[in-house]
Amino acid sequence: MSTSPHDAFFKRVFGRSEHAAAELKAALPPRIVSHLDLLSLKDDSEALLGPDLTGRTRDLAYTAKFLGEDALLLVMLEHQSTASREALARFFFYASRALERWTQQEENQGWSELPPVICLVVYQGPGAWAAPTQLASLFRVPESVEPELKPYLPAFQILVDNLDAESNEELRARDAQPLAKLCWLLLKNARTSPQLEQDLLSWGDLVGEVAESEEDMVSVASYTLYASPLTPEQVRETFRRIAGPRAEEAVVTAGEQLLKEGEERGVLKGERRILLRQIRRRFGEPAPEVEARVSRATEVELEAWSERVLGANSVEEVFAESEAGD
Repeated sequence: MSTSPHDAFFKRVFGRSEHAAAELKAALPPRIVSHLDLLSLKDDSEALLGPDLTGRTRDLAYTAKFLGEDALLLVMLEHQSTASREALARFFFYASRALERWTQQEENQGWSELPPVICLVVYQGPGAWAAPTQLASLFRVPESVEPELKPYLPAFQILVDNLDAESNEELRARDAQPLAKLCWLLLKNARTSPQLEQDLLSWGDLVGEVAESEEDMVSVASYTLYASPLTPEQVRETFRRIAGPRAEEAVVTAGEQLLKEGEERGVLKGERRILLRQIRRRFGEPAPEVEARVSRATEVELEAWSERVLGANSVEEVFAESEAGD
């Protein structure tokens, strides 16, 4: 899965525990929140998802102490701009992966109970989440055997934080720091608001506080440049009016970074195309799963596979070494 500016912005903000805690407080049922030790919230994404997924997925995996004991709650936190059945299946896969890796950790050997897992999706699309939220609805179950078969299907349901269901005022009123509030507001409005300049000016107090951190301000500016219909000149002038030269410079820096990242994505796209062409010439039309794997490969993986394809006797040999190291 590619790391788009949408993903990068979401992970930069909610990859920090204080902002993730604000999202949990806003979206989880109050009784669950009351039993959570949010100060113990820890980003365990790499440990629970694995390094091969951490850089490719927009998911974050958090753990927190639960019920005032050593019990844990695992929270899968992700954002989506579109609702789909495929997304629900992917969430289930990632949650299962997190539980599997949790059982493999040394301190959990000999476990007798699994920690609860909640998958929380921050939805930035327009309108309500239109796809299923329960995994059972994805299975094809003939009516004639539904009563007998349904009890044995996996029970899994996602929780959706639909940003479009709340007004801007309600999002601003959430118990959170300015960066998290600005993130929610931009995710909801940047692509669709016909009055984004006026919106940004009305959020001037939030922008001003975020501008105290150069990195945070560059992140906000980068997402605004990428997602909104405003021209770079409009974005630069709007942020200058709000927070002065410091914010204006952040827009310039963000624009330069986006240009560089675009060039890098273009290079990787070309390398992926060349590798698939080599595979096609040597072994015939690649299977869909091979194309999918190449499409999300890193620069290091592409370099290794491009060298290996020259001497491989099969498609499997091209990927064999990296699969053994997964």
